Amino acid sequence: MNKILNISISCYMLLNSASNFQQFYLLKVLISLVHQCNYKQLKQIQQSVQLYNPSSETVSFVHRKHWLNLIEPLIEYSVDEIVPHSYWWKEVESNFFNSLSGVQQYRITNLFIIRNSKLEEQFESIRADINEDRLPFYVYHGSAPECLQQISKTGFKLPQELPDNVEVLDPGFFGNGIYHGFAADYAIQYSEKYKQGSNQIMMSCITSGKSYTVKKGHDKYGKNVNSAQILPLFIIQFKKVSNQIIEEEQP
Repeated sequence: MNKILNISISCYMLLNSASNFQQFYLLKVLISLVHQCNYKQLKQIQQSVQLYNPSSETVSFVHRKHWLNLIEPLIEYSVDEIVPHSYWWKEVESNFFNSLSGVQQYRITNLFIIRNSKLEEQFESIRADINEDRLPFYVYHGSAPECLQQISKTGFKLPQELPDNVEVLDPGFFGNGIYHGFAADYAIQYSEKYKQGSNQIMMSCITSGKSYTVKKGHDKYGKNVNSAQILPLFIIQFKKVSNQIIEEEQP
């Protein structure tokens, strides 16, 4: 919240500054900051700038138009590298480490934030239909880097919706569906084993639907899968580290 407030204040200063040097400096700072924001943060910044309505004959009007033109494509669809030890880096790193379930240790080497207005709107729409008060949770998915890039653009797809050149890794223990894990190292196993040693996984947000108990004696129980319930958030690049290194780095 403080980050949004600081950026909004900087935007206001940019739009009202009479100094060319100050305008140049503020614009440079703001550009670097917005590339570290997620979709919701950028939407808030966009709305704040839109509320400011200077005369069309002023320099502020030109700056406002330029600023909105800069933000809009980032909101529509973009993938940006996150600066190490920044806010989102720490958030993802904490969730990543806390989710590890095995002995093998990993470290995040690069982090990329995903913004996709279409997927965000679908996700929020289905959240409202299911139960908006139910908190979403974070999960991980392992695949090849090119597949993760495609998912960031179009979202997750059911096996039967995939193009012919995309291989389905296995039929799935619970049948046809889109598989994720609460543990990052479970997703890493899929990346390393099935995708020729891929060093990337995806972190997504999921809103759960209604649960019910099935009756024994059936091979199939319908296709209650909706990919709109999954929102891709980050692509995590990782590497293995020895337990000895982890112990030595502890204070």
